[in-house]
Amino acid sequence: MSSRHLQRNFYKNYVTTEQNRIVVIISDAFRFEAAKELERDLSMDDQIIDHQMNYLVSGLPSVTYMGMPSLLPNDRLSLVDKNLLVDGKEANNREKREEILIDKNPNSAAFALDDLKGATSKEIKRLFANKEVVYIYHNQIDAIADNKKTEDDVFKATAEAINEIKNLISRLRTNNINNFYITADHGYIYRADTLTDMDKISEDVSYGDLKSQRYIVTENLIDEPGIGKQKLADVLNNADSRWVYYPQTANVFKSAGSFNYVHGGASLQEMIVPLLKVKTTSSKSVAVDVELQLISSNRSITSLEVPIRLLQASPIDATNRPVVYDIYFEDDKDELISTKISINADSVETKVENRMTDLTINLVDKQYDRNSKYYLVVENTNTGKRVKAVYNMDIAGSGDFDF
Repeated sequence: MSSRHLQRNFYKNYVTTEQNRIVVIISDAFRFEAAKELERDLSMDDQIIDHQMNYLVSGLPSVTYMGMPSLLPNDRLSLVDKNLLVDGKEANNREKREEILIDKNPNSAAFALDDLKGATSKEIKRLFANKEVVYIYHNQIDAIADNKKTEDDVFKATAEAINEIKNLISRLRTNNINNFYITADHGYIYRADTLTDMDKISEDVSYGDLKSQRYIVTENLIDEPGIGKQKLADVLNNADSRWVYYPQTANVFKSAGSFNYVHGGASLQEMIVPLLKVKTTSSKSVAVDVELQLISSNRSITSLEVPIRLLQASPIDATNRPVVYDIYFEDDKDELISTKISINADSVETKVENRMTDLTINLVDKQYDRNSKYYLVVENTNTGKRVKAVYNMDIAGSGDFDF
């Protein structure tokens, strides 16, 4: 494996070579697959002028206290308890990491993504003024999933993390901040089934050893089936005499921790983290909301259940952005007479037939007037723009007033 892919070499290989201001977004436990979804979404934005996906390989154990310091500028890494020291300095919080960044380049800063969410454009310009290297720390996934009570929300947290990173890039872009790296400290494994005793490996450790569900760090020899090992010296490029042991399957060591969400081991899902490079433009977007068109030919209502066929006019691309539409019926007094159905117009399919949607709208069960007009409304929830199509009422026995 090329040293260029080692997480501990990230700053040297990628940050120091940048000629422009670079913003590094580090999202805790942001797995490679999540970054691919983020890349797909960004590729549909006409303000993203370049994106390149690469990868980094974390060290073992694949945990936050190893991954976050490894992404900083470093000449010497050493593990003391659960602190990975960077050139002898602690790096276990944002403030200490910022000090290390500034020691390397005085025009550096480190922020928490949450602290930037509510910042105004004026505040962002002030915070980023004259900065050449900015690290932004994001803790959406790990904060939720590494808790037994909320670990099942890991996929919801991943979707929220993707949206938060997209929104941050969009906000910074409008303030002439255009060059980004998105990466992570580690990945994770999620098992839908509850772990049983058969899934747990019983292994004793000595005082001072480090043990979690997916790793053991010790000088002791462990020679058991299903357990792999790596020299910690090879991970950190130093003379540490300890070993990192890990389950060679999805099993875990007997240890306190989450039931389904785990990390720290040597699986691809835990160790391969994304390195997504994104370049944006500050120019105004020319993208428009994609249209949703009614293509049903029958405009007569013969039942309280009305079949509707809709077409997303174009696939989502750089000039057509996704939008949610509300679909419903109104009478000639603009009063709602049906259920509302929301349609997410976000298809990237190029074939027309794959962008069609069939649905049934249920009308309110009441008396209708055949001589009045009724309207199907297709409403853009972004803009509030409404397109109406006239329907005739032809339900048998409904509102015939010719008596």
